Amino acid sequence: MVEAVYPLIALAVTFVVAPFLIRSFLSRNIIGRDRHKPDRPRVAEMGGIAPFIGIMCATALFLFFEGDAAIAAFAGSLAIVFAVGVLDDLRALRQRTKLALLLTAGVPIIALGKGSLDLVLVTLDFGVVYALLVVVGMSAAANLTNILEGFNGEACGMGVIATAFLVIDAHVVGAPGLARMLAPVCLAYLALLYYNRYPARVFPGDTGTLLIGGAIGAATILEGVPLLGVIVLAPHIVEFFLKATVRFGGVKYGPTSVDDDGILHPPPYRSLANTLTRRMRLTEPHLVAVLWIIEMAAGCASIVVAYFLY
Repeated sequence: MVEAVYPLIALAVTFVVAPFLIRSFLSRNIIGRDRHKPDRPRVAEMGGIAPFIGIMCATALFLFFEGDAAIAAFAGSLAIVFAVGVLDDLRALRQRTKLALLLTAGVPIIALGKGSLDLVLVTLDFGVVYALLVVVGMSAAANLTNILEGFNGEACGMGVIATAFLVIDAHVVGAPGLARMLAPVCLAYLALLYYNRYPARVFPGDTGTLLIGGAIGAATILEGVPLLGVIVLAPHIVEFFLKATVRFGGVKYGPTSVDDDGILHPPPYRSLANTLTRRMRLTEPHLVAVLWIIEMAAGCASIVVAYFLY
């Protein structure tokens, strides 16, 4: 029961800190334009700072009272991902630079000096191949959640759903460490979602979107169940391959437009959102709801895999 307090701390801290950050960023012109609204309102950026503070407060208290080397490695990886996200938001890093910097997020996990990756058919114990998969996996996971973002509540909501299902998976496979790591992340982003939901008062920014994937990657790798992380990130993986068909150059096609009835009209390139809005008449909240349902389906698949394969 005591462990249930730490995720609630992450939620409370995030919920309290976010409004202060929103006001501060608006006054300092750290903003983005909401391109899917007719009047393109100013919206505070870098909202991911709030859940990071919440997660770190909860993690610090857990380490102080409980102590856990794996949780410390998890926090170290998140700190690196967060730093890269801040740099990206402030300096607009080149994609190659961002990918290279995110490789370092695997270092705290490798430095732990123990662990294995259960890939169902084969288990990789600590070694060169393990280390390589860790650094590549961390970079890939963080970038995947950064790809599927652009609408109010999209990334935060999908992150809440993905981490919630992984917490359930933790109980299915008997990996309490997975729940300890991701329950605070889930509730911290639930708090941010309150401010990021339609109409958004704050965007998570790369600071926030990278952190979701980084947390999923770090937790599933540390607990030796990366396949579960891959499954909950399946919608993001699909998005990656769809956008790869235009070499991630969707910006040149312009943003999704919105008519007077609030219906979204996609630009002519492939992505999950564009495919859905091309086939259905969807407003922004309806589109995000459909994407959440898709993420829930991926989460249900992860439970099935956790039950039968682990």
